[in-house]
Amino acid sequence: MPIREYLDLCDVITFWTWKSEELPKARENFERLIAMTPGKRHLNGCYMYDYGNNRPMGLSDMKKQAALYEELLLSGRSDGLVLCSNCCADVGLETVPWTRDWLRELGRNEVN
Repeated sequence: MPIREYLDLCDVITFWTWKSEELPKARENFERLIAMTPGKRHLNGCYMYDYGNNRPMGLSDMKKQAALYEELLLSGRSDGLVLCSNCCADVGLETVPWTRDWLRELGRNEVN
């Protein structure tokens, strides 16, 4: 898509993967975004619900997504993490308590 001119106007770009079946390409797509937008800050957007398929995110998909974003954050490839939780954190999804525990552990790491 011809979006480069719009991305040039952004200070920070948040990368999201809309459908869970696209998560295996998340690393490749994130690296493409970085290559397209040098000098920008890049955040990873982490869904706890599979909005693209209108269904709960599977816990195994959530764990894979989180492991990738943790690696990117701790290695310095990502500048931060954004969690989409405003409308799903209290509806009984199994990904929510798992994510809460993951964040607690992740928060014990020092990030440069």
